[in-house]
Amino acid sequence: MKCPTCNQNLPEDNECLSMIDYYVSLAVREIVARVVSDEVGIDIMEGRKILVDLLKDERDAPENIRVWFEKNI
Repeated sequence: MKCPTCNQNLPEDNECLSMIDYYVSLAVREIVARVVSDEVGIDIMEGRKILVDLLKDERDAPENIRVWFEKNI
Protein backbone atom coordinates (compact mmCIF):
# COMPACT_ATOMS: atom_id res chain seq x y z
CA MET A 1 0.00 0.00 0.00
CA LYS A 2 1.15 3.53 -0.70
CA CYS A 3 1.01 6.45 1.70
CA PRO A 4 -1.70 8.90 0.57
CA THR A 5 0.47 11.96 1.26
CA CYS A 6 3.96 10.99 0.10
CA ASN A 7 3.10 8.12 -2.30
CA GLN A 8 5.81 5.84 -0.84
CA ASN A 9 5.31 2.13 -0.25
CA LEU A 10 4.40 1.41 3.35
CA PRO A 11 5.43 -1.66 5.36
CA GLU A 12 2.62 -3.85 6.70
CA ASP A 13 3.17 -2.80 10.33
CA ASN A 14 3.15 0.92 9.58
CA GLU A 15 1.47 3.20 12.15
CA CYS A 16 -0.31 5.04 9.34
CA LEU A 17 -2.03 1.83 8.26
CA SER A 18 -3.11 0.99 11.78
CA MET A 19 -4.62 4.47 12.19
CA ILE A 20 -6.42 4.17 8.85
CA ASP A 21 -7.74 0.74 9.88
CA TYR A 22 -8.89 2.17 13.21
CA TYR A 23 -10.78 5.09 11.67
CA VAL A 24 -12.35 2.93 8.95
CA SER A 25 -13.57 0.42 11.53
CA LEU A 26 -14.88 3.29 13.68
CA ALA A 27 -16.79 4.74 10.71
CA VAL A 28 -18.24 1.34 9.78
CA ARG A 29 -19.37 0.73 13.37
CA GLU A 30 -21.02 4.16 13.48
CA ILE A 31 -22.87 3.59 10.20
CA VAL A 32 -24.05 0.15 11.32
CA ALA A 33 -25.20 1.53 14.68
CA ARG A 34 -27.15 4.33 12.99
CA VAL A 35 -28.82 2.05 10.44
CA VAL A 36 -29.74 -0.56 13.04
CA SER A 37 -31.02 2.13 15.43
CA ASP A 38 -33.19 3.64 12.68
CA GLU A 39 -34.53 0.27 11.56
CA VAL A 40 -35.29 -1.01 15.06
CA GLY A 41 -36.43 2.37 16.37
CA ILE A 42 -34.06 2.68 19.31
CA ASP A 43 -31.85 5.54 20.46
CA ILE A 44 -28.49 5.79 18.66
CA MET A 45 -26.59 5.53 21.95
CA GLU A 46 -28.37 2.28 22.78
CA GLY A 47 -27.57 1.01 19.28
CA ARG A 48 -23.89 1.83 19.77
CA LYS A 49 -23.84 0.07 23.13
CA ILE A 50 -25.43 -3.07 21.68
CA LEU A 51 -22.96 -3.10 18.79
CA VAL A 52 -19.95 -2.62 21.08
CA ASP A 53 -21.21 -5.45 23.33
CA LEU A 54 -21.59 -7.75 20.31
CA LEU A 55 -18.11 -6.87 19.04
CA LYS A 56 -16.62 -7.46 22.49
CA ASP A 57 -18.29 -10.87 22.69
CA GLU A 58 -16.98 -11.73 19.22
CA ARG A 59 -13.44 -10.62 20.10
CA ASP A 60 -13.41 -12.42 23.46
CA ALA A 61 -15.01 -15.68 22.23
CA PRO A 62 -11.77 -17.59 21.39
CA GLU A 63 -10.27 -16.73 24.79
CA ASN A 64 -13.47 -17.69 26.61
CA ILE A 65 -13.56 -21.03 24.77
CA ARG A 66 -9.92 -21.72 25.67
CA VAL A 67 -10.53 -20.94 29.34
CA TRP A 68 -13.62 -23.17 29.39
CA PHE A 69 -11.64 -26.12 27.95
CA GLU A 70 -8.77 -25.59 30.39
CA LYS A 71 -11.19 -25.60 33.33
CA ASN A 72 -13.30 -28.54 32.15
CA ILE A 73 -10.79 -30.90 30.58
